[in-house]
Amino acid sequence: MGIRRIIKTGSFFTLLSALLLNGVTALAQAADGAEGTSQAVYDAAYRSAGFYFLLFVLACVFIGIIGKVLRVYELTSEIQGRAGKINWNTVQSWIFVLILALSLYGTYWTYSTWSWVDNTAGSVHGERWDFMFSITMIITTIVMIITHILLFGFAYKYKGSEKRRAYFYPHNNALERVWTIVPAIALTILVLLGFFTWRSITNVPESEQKKALSVEVVGEQFKWIIRYAGADNELGDRNYKLTTSTNT
Repeated sequence: MGIRRIIKTGSFFTLLSALLLNGVTALAQAADGAEGTSQAVYDAAYRSAGFYFLLFVLACVFIGIIGKVLRVYELTSEIQGRAGKINWNTVQSWIFVLILALSLYGTYWTYSTWSWVDNTAGSVHGERWDFMFSITMIITTIVMIITHILLFGFAYKYKGSEKRRAYFYPHNNALERVWTIVPAIALTILVLLGFFTWRSITNVPESEQKKALSVEVVGEQFKWIIRYAGADNELGDRNYKLTTSTNT
């Protein structure tokens, strides 16, 4: 049997599925055969990229098989003269709804699992950065949810139909102003918030400078060099022109 015939008849997917299933079975048997290390082998397999690659390939094979089955159903219906043609516009519109629901749930799961608001900052500066981060996340999350609901909602509502023609809507000045001005205002607020936060951290009053600990931080390619001040809180002189690989 030729390669093209194998792929065309679907035998290729069957063969690939068998090979993948045999590989997973062999992995499980090897894990069970190792005394005292079976759980470790399983854990390592689940954390490896190869395991998820196998799951991805199996999912693709499953989708391919479903597509072949649906195509056979359509051809059989046409041969028998039955009205069994699948409306793929409707199918795709419901897929959009499913993806929207999964994305919204994924957003909820992410925030419920990874919560930044419960973390306690280790410094006053950290509290300011956390506040900025929270404002940014709130704004971007609201925008993301609204835009995705509109995007997938319109894809579902206005799916392709032989009974409806698309409306030609070339331009709207009011909409152009709205989606230009509103993001500009939001970004301006975020930039100004970051600017004033940075100024409040870097521009320390002279009365507070005497209380601050002097630390010198030099960034290299793969590390940081940190130098603390002595008992007088004064750093010794440093000339960057004399810095070498042996004289940091």
